Amino acid sequence: MYAVEAVDGAVYSKQGRYDEAFRSLQTALECDGRSSQPHSSLAAIYNMLGDLHHADKQYKIAVQLAPHTPNVLLNYAMFLHRHGQAGCLFTVLLIAASTNNADLGLLLVSIINILCLLTLHV
Repeated sequence: MYAVEAVDGAVYSKQGRYDEAFRSLQTALECDGRSSQPHSSLAAIYNMLGDLHHADKQYKIAVQLAPHTPNVLLNYAMFLHRHGQAGCLFTVLLIAASTNNADLGLLLVSIINILCLLTLHV
């Protein structure tokens, strides 16, 4: 059920059906609060709605849950960059580095990708 709710939440979000997306993603979190995907999706919705405080909070949770996942790091880095907080990117990377002891190679690739994307958007 978790995966279905998470996918439904993402689909509803893309359709602009935010109330339904929130409900689906909250259900997904109730089923498995340790997954980063619903938190990332909630962050994206909050960002689209202009609620930057809650978007930032959800991105931070996603990074803490999946610090080794490039997509999670990239999404949060782009959020920070878009909202003039690129300096906070290093804090995100430090969080990732301090909690990721499984695959530092993947983390370094993520860092390089983030820095490349940020320089393209300057």
